[in-house]
Amino acid sequence: NYRRACDRLANYETNLSYLKDAVNGFNLVMEYLSGVTPEPAIRKDSAEKIKRAIELRERWIKQYRSQYMTMLHKEDLDGAKSALQVLMSLYDENTKEYQLAKQRLIKIDMYNRKTGTKKKR
Repeated sequence: NYRRACDRLANYETNLSYLKDAVNGFNLVMEYLSGVTPEPAIRKDSAEKIKRAIELRERWIKQYRSQYMTMLHKEDLDGAKSALQVLMSLYDENTKEYQLAKQRLIKIDMYNRKTGTKKKR
């Protein structure tokens, strides 16, 4: 888990959902090593990397929330939908933020179907 989490953190730019995976992986390492004395260096390193991954994820979440609001204001539903999809990849599926983004995505799709809006290919 530790190596996979490190890999995800190092390569998050290829797929932003890797930040979520890295946080979850480092949390597993922390949980597994809790109570071990003396504290292994890998546990301390995991704590530092969790902090870094969370900071990066929060920065991207803030950016894509802003992009979503901008696209809605411009009535660019495709852009808003795209921003929501990225946000969903950054959230854990069991969070209220994920569920809210999913509901908004469904509303956009329903609106597009209702108005007959189709993507130009």
